[in-house]
Amino acid sequence: MTEGLASSEGAVFWAAVENLVVGLTGIAPGPMWLARAATDAGSAHHQPSPGRNLAVPDSAILPSTIAGKLSFAANMALRIADPVYAASDVLIAEVEQANTDLQAAATLAEQPLTRTKSNIADRNQKLEDFGKIAGRVVSILRGNPDLTDKQLEDIGVRPIATKRKSIPAPSEAPVFTNLRVDGRTIYGELRREARGRGKPADVTGAILFTATGPIAPMGMDGWTFAQSTTKTKFTLTMPPSETETVVWVSAFWQNAKDESGPASEPVSVKLASGGALPAENEERSPMRIAA
Repeated sequence: MTEGLASSEGAVFWAAVENLVVGLTGIAPGPMWLARAATDAGSAHHQPSPGRNLAVPDSAILPSTIAGKLSFAANMALRIADPVYAASDVLIAEVEQANTDLQAAATLAEQPLTRTKSNIADRNQKLEDFGKIAGRVVSILRGNPDLTDKQLEDIGVRPIATKRKSIPAPSEAPVFTNLRVDGRTIYGELRREARGRGKPADVTGAILFTATGPIAPMGMDGWTFAQSTTKTKFTLTMPPSETETVVWVSAFWQNAKDESGPASEPVSVKLASGGALPAENEERSPMRIAA
């Protein structure tokens, strides 16, 4: 069963969670729980045409050769922390770790004594993983009007000559739907507020937070960053517990500059005790949560 936060508690809740978001994600402070469509009305973004997504396929981002891909990854990891790119701490850490994993896997795949099929497959998977992260970096950096073409080229991003379009921060909150649980795992979907499926225009993803307890926390200490996603469907796996757990979930949309919109009303689900994975031959059907 889902439950909304009481309206009398709303103001205190959103003020506390705003501070938590800033601390955990590095997103610049501001009235993120309010509609801010006019906040950046004068900002310009590198965008080829209205409504076009700046994210491009992985194959269009990385060089064609493995050596070129490794060099591209190392260069992006080296430069992403430069303040000129204004990348969040979360994104910097993600790029650097993905590059570290990729370079280590590539070394094993290239050395004669360790060049096995499994190591080659692992390297290829790490290349694919880095390509997905690089796609998000390219989208964010191309959407930063303060970067010059030379600065984009230095980090490996090919500039595109485009018309510039002002993209405001998201102005609406996500709505949770199709919530269900399977053991200690929560499944669900985020949708546009009362407008059907999908993300709002100019939204690139969402940030999710969780909290445990009988009521949604009023202070920032009770909330935990759970997931950053570019998709509307999500899966959250909670740690094992010896007792039944009430878990609260909240989320907000983001645009390509990591600007956030208003947060959703927190919803709660009850998770059974336990947490051990089922046997491989055991079939389980997810239990749908009643609205």
